[in-house]
Amino acid sequence: MPEDCKTLFVKNLPYELKEDEIGDRFRPFGDISEVRISRNWQTGMSKGFAYVIFKEHISAKAGLIKMNGKELKNFPGRRLKVDFDTK
Repeated sequence: MPEDCKTLFVKNLPYELKEDEIGDRFRPFGDISEVRISRNWQTGMSKGFAYVIFKEHISAKAGLIKMNGKELKNFPGRRLKVDFDTK
């Protein structure tokens, strides 16, 4: 993971999760600047992936290590795929 990277790309998210619910799952690793859910431009529905932007690199790195492959409670069988975002 690049030393200046603070953004995580998170996919395989349940479509009904909101920004604050995604943030709640990543907040234990550090302060979050923003959560952006990618949405279908016509319907406004979630595409099942989002970007989680942390204030510090070390927090993003911890989130990547701890959340990649994690199954979310209340959504059995859906394991998150987390990677760092490249610009």
